[in-house]
Amino acid sequence: MIREIKRFKEFIFESVTAYEYELDERFPWTEKMEEMIDEILFLSSGLKDDYRYGKRDTPGFEFNIKMRNWPDGSDFGVSDETINDLWWTYLSDNLEMAGNDIIETSEELFDDWFQTGRSGGWLLLQHDSRVINEPEDLIRDIVDDVNTYTVDISDEDIELWKKMNSTKGNRILQRLGQSQEFEDIEEAELYAKDALKDLEYEIDYLKKLKSKLEAVDSRIDNFWRDAQKYFSEYAREELSED
Repeated sequence: MIREIKRFKEFIFESVTAYEYELDERFPWTEKMEEMIDEILFLSSGLKDDYRYGKRDTPGFEFNIKMRNWPDGSDFGVSDETINDLWWTYLSDNLEMAGNDIIETSEELFDDWFQTGRSGGWLLLQHDSRVINEPEDLIRDIVDDVNTYTVDISDEDIELWKKMNSTKGNRILQRLGQSQEFEDIEEAELYAKDALKDLEYEIDYLKKLKSKLEAVDSRIDNFWRDAQKYFSEYAREELSED
């Protein structure tokens, strides 16, 4: 019973996807298109939610870089004011180096970086792509040519075409003199192959974007984990030069 409920829920979900994008469920490539469309929407929505996309006037993904620790001047035998100045310089220099490095190594996923939010507590990586901003419209553009060719094809032609594509069925139809060409279906099939390639490209793009965003998140965590240690080395070197 549970298995039947699961199948029914999957059927409903897939039907909604097909209806939303006017996909013709009579064709064998439609199921794969539905799966890929669902994956694109899932990845795109997840990245926008997880990384606060579009929360500012500048479109981009945000990372919390608010301070997680603070040095004590007594550890260095100097005033808190002196250590605070060094600490802010240390943070500013590291943020600038990290931001520039992320942009340079992002494979053009990000256009620029900014420090934003109250007290500059957020790192924003500027990003502008259709698969993030308007994934539904992008998907419709990808599948539109396929839909144009499939909409007027009759059920009878599709059933005969399916038989023609089976070796046994093709031999029988040829023997009966019923073998024929299906130009509209074959044209639709070519556009379907192109659409599947385009959908796959968007999935790969989103996965690459996700991987990069996760790497930035880890980079920030690692920085704060080791910040006190490396700041101590930095501060003692700076103070020894005075």
